[in-house]
Amino acid sequence: QLFPVLMDVLTSAPREFGVKLNVTVKRGADGQNQLTLELLGQLVGTTTELADLLAPAYALVAPVLEEISSLDYWDAQARLSVEPSSGFSYERSHCADDPISEQGMATILQQLRAWPGLDGSGDWKVFLCGGRVADVAPDATAYVHRQVFGVSSVELEWAGDVPLDELQVNLDWVDDFHEAMQAFTSNRSYQNFIDASQTDFLTAYYGENLARLVQVKAKYDPDNVFNY
Repeated sequence: QLFPVLMDVLTSAPREFGVKLNVTVKRGADGQNQLTLELLGQLVGTTTELADLLAPAYALVAPVLEEISSLDYWDAQARLSVEPSSGFSYERSHCADDPISEQGMATILQQLRAWPGLDGSGDWKVFLCGGRVADVAPDATAYVHRQVFGVSSVELEWAGDVPLDELQVNLDWVDDFHEAMQAFTSNRSYQNFIDASQTDFLTAYYGENLARLVQVKAKYDPDNVFNY
């Protein structure tokens, strides 16, 4: 019940609201998959405005843990920085042009509940986009994904001592989950989430801007000094 309510919150959020909605699956003490839901983000506004924004979700259920701080911009950036994992991760993503539909959310929950499991966690998350980024035309800069609703991502995290056969089953789960989400996302991908499994990655990352970028590359870097 909470998932669609929070998706509505993201859909109707003011442009000053930036947030990541994360649904995580881990093994519980009873050996069963357990789901948790987390919001991480910031609002350029007051705590009262934030409370009004989240009121529909809070009317349904109170959070297990809540932390709200009023900070200056750079202090907020430091607070929101995520420490790198000490283990390993595998992540695949696509841009979602529109909010995730009810069928899409049902697919997400179904996939998370079917997580094969290991010493780690599985995640689906969406990074809300838009705001002033969307005021700039997609072809005005190299960054083309200015009109999307968000970035939909599937991720697996684990320690380094997982048996290879068990790990492969979980990696396949990420791929299957990613494929299942294709029906609810576009074929575009955020280029800062590099994915070695991405097919036609240049088009996925740069879209209609690719041809111009190739021209710029040929003109200013004909010897491919800057490469990956």
